[in-house]
Amino acid sequence: MRRLTLLRHAKSSWRDAELADIDRPLNGRGRRDAKAMGADCSRRIPPPAIALISPARRVCETIELFFGAWRAATPAIIKLDELYQAGKGDWISIVKTYKADAKHLLACGHQPGLGEFAAWLCKEAIGELPTTAVVSILLFDEQLGKNSGKLDFVRRPRELSE
Repeated sequence: MRRLTLLRHAKSSWRDAELADIDRPLNGRGRRDAKAMGADCSRRIPPPAIALISPARRVCETIELFFGAWRAATPAIIKLDELYQAGKGDWISIVKTYKADAKHLLACGHQPGLGEFAAWLCKEAIGELPTTAVVSILLFDEQLGKNSGKLDFVRRPRELSE
């Protein structure tokens, strides 16, 4: 069995309208949520061996804070230009490329492609994926196909206080 964990980047800042989209940093809430979700995941699942990430600044900052709070996690972090604005098909292709390299793979990127990929992979309803949401999926065979994953959990920052 393998695990795939999908993380949407944390909330970004729109303070500087001159910045290109790829260069936007996290805002205060995003920084808090990234740390909180990393700490929450550290109590729920084993650490990933590899993290595939978009090169966007907000994704890089999310990952740094997320794993900073998950002290036991020291994955190999691989930045992939293809994950910036990736659609469902891009996600499928990239995860297929790396899935044999680790028992637990984490990927961090953007909507709507990330959510569309998660919905394609699981038959269970996933629902809304706000910023810093985590979806963890169990994969029971070597194939990566529609409805081939079993949803382990979905966690959103607002649920941490519940």
